[in-house]
Amino acid sequence: NNGTGPQVPFCAFNGGRDVWVDVGNKRVGVEILGSYMGIDPKDILHIGDQFLNTGNDYAARDVCPCVWVTSPEETTYVLKTILRFAGVSYKVNESEKKEAEKILSGAHVNNSAVDFGEAERRTQTIQEMDVFTGEMK
Repeated sequence: NNGTGPQVPFCAFNGGRDVWVDVGNKRVGVEILGSYMGIDPKDILHIGDQFLNTGNDYAARDVCPCVWVTSPEETTYVLKTILRFAGVSYKVNESEKKEAEKILSGAHVNNSAVDFGEAERRTQTIQEMDVFTGEMK
């Protein structure tokens, strides 16, 4: 079109060896999901790893609570924790049981799929960062 049609937000990334474009953004995705499911977006939890102002998860912060993760393993940990707190049972294999035992015993700090050092770094960084723009104070 000649620029007079609807404006669709997008986000483009150059990952070094790959490039991709998200048509729409995570805010739009959360709003559509909420509409489809009949849930207010403020009651949806978005889990992502790109919350700086150039990241594709950034826009979701406008409409719902968000969790900033550092890896797929940490995403799994967060989701399983939510399920456990909600009282939802799920199948756990032996390696997951051992990982849970390590976490509960405190042995996870130095040997875990969750990068607690990175989580601490992000905690320190966020204290020095404008959480709405990603710019350092």
